[in-house]
Amino acid sequence: MCIRDSALALSETTGPALEPVAAGGDGIVLAVWREAGAIKARRISLTESLLEADALTVRAGSGLAHPAVVWNGTHFLVAWEEYVSGNYDIYARRYALDGTSPDATPIRVSTSPERSAWPTLATDGTSFYAAWTEGSDKRIDVTRITGGEIAFAAIPLVTAGVNALVRFPSIAFGAGSVLVVWESRASTGQSS
Repeated sequence: MCIRDSALALSETTGPALEPVAAGGDGIVLAVWREAGAIKARRISLTESLLEADALTVRAGSGLAHPAVVWNGTHFLVAWEEYVSGNYDIYARRYALDGTSPDATPIRVSTSPERSAWPTLATDGTSFYAAWTEGSDKRIDVTRITGGEIAFAAIPLVTAGVNALVRFPSIAFGAGSVLVVWESRASTGQSS
C-alpha cells in the first residue's frame, strides 16, 4: 500500500473541484468530481501518475451534482444527479480502463417525474446497482444496470411517513445480497 504525502492536482480549473469520489480496479484509479459546468474524471496509475493530459468530461452542462463511481472488473460506472427539463434525474456512464466509454449517451437511471438525488453505486462484479432518494427525500429507490441498460424498473425500498425524510443512501453488495442504508429524519429533526 502506498499513501501519498503530497497532493496530486486532478482538476485544471481555477474554481473549486467539489464532491470528489474514487474507485480502483486493475491498477487504475478513476477519480471523479464536480466543477463549474461539468462532471470530470481522471485516471491515475498505481505509480500515481495521471494517465491523460486533460481530465475526461463525463458530462458537461449546468445542474450537475453528487457524482458516484464504482468498478465491476470490466468497467467503471460513474453516476450523477442532473437537472433536465425542470426536474432532477440520475444518469450514469460506463468507462473502460483506457478511459473510453462504450455509452454514446448517458444511461438514464431514474425515470420518475419526482426529484431524484444522491446516487450511490455498488457491484456484484458483473452488474451495477444504484440507489438514490426520490421525491424530495420521501423514498429510496434501487435498480440494477447490466450491459449499459436498466435491468428492471426502480424498486421503492422505503417510503418516509408524513413529516419525515429518508436521504443519503449508501449501497453495498456482499454474499449475494444488496444492502442499502440511509438516514431517516422524523418531524422532530432526530436522525436514526
